[in-house]
Amino acid sequence: MAAEAGGAAGKRRIMCVGLVCLDIISVVKDFPAEDSETRCLSQRWQRGGNASNSCTVLSLLGAPCAFMGSLAPGPAADFIAADFQRRGVDTAHVAWHPRGDVPCACCLVNATSGSRTIVLHDTNLPDLTARHFERVDLSQYKWIHFEARNAVEQSAMLDRVERHNRAAAPGRRVRISVEVEKPREELLPLMGRGHVVFISKDLAQHFGYLSAPEALQGLRGRIQPGDPRGHAGGRGHLQCCRHLCARRREDPAGRPHLRLPDRGQEMWDPGLRWHCLSLCLETSAPPRHTTSLLHPATPQ
Repeated sequence: MAAEAGGAAGKRRIMCVGLVCLDIISVVKDFPAEDSETRCLSQRWQRGGNASNSCTVLSLLGAPCAFMGSLAPGPAADFIAADFQRRGVDTAHVAWHPRGDVPCACCLVNATSGSRTIVLHDTNLPDLTARHFERVDLSQYKWIHFEARNAVEQSAMLDRVERHNRAAAPGRRVRISVEVEKPREELLPLMGRGHVVFISKDLAQHFGYLSAPEALQGLRGRIQPGDPRGHAGGRGHLQCCRHLCARRREDPAGRPHLRLPDRGQEMWDPGLRWHCLSLCLETSAPPRHTTSLLHPATPQ
């Protein structure tokens, strides 16, 4: 996605559709025993959620982007909206609900082992619907990323984007990416709807794959045929992707700090705790469908 940011599409933006939540992150020296009391080394509030985090990374990379998801008024939403504004993320298409609680993730980070234990409260805030998505002017976007959550409604959203693409000139079509993290059966068909597909380690392991390359090969048959930019040709093929990771922190001068992992670093290394976006290596062949491995995490 980041590689598209400065392309010929002009002012068209990238939209991420999915979850935003409040992360309350407590860092402890060691994981506490049950029914015990311990002091944390630090604690902070942070905007989280996969689609929300993707917007943070895109913003750090200088890509104009927008977030679309659900919120309900209150202190947590005020904090989240202010942080979106600070990062320059457009929130015009956020669906505000009069009732409900903003999802909240209480994250316990073990400073010794690096493990993260997350308790998520996400029960009564309605998800986006296709009706919300009807308000989006698709001509303003060059890429729309869907975090798979509500298969029925998101399938209808994808139908709308595909209808737009069939009617649009090649240079005005919207590229679609789909991220499938949870191994829920109803979400799996969405893998066949994206030009770029992100999958999580948990999903790959659910299918019995033990490594990223094995998962890429094994899941090849689940991606859609054809080419997202209208080139003639047969079935899309998978490409291995280098991952560009952005840590959500700033250097002493206040500038965003970006870090590229070493080329040889295993994508599933537990030390790699950055939310990742794929930066596909360019080839001389026309662009094809891509499947990438996404390590879900909240940027630090």
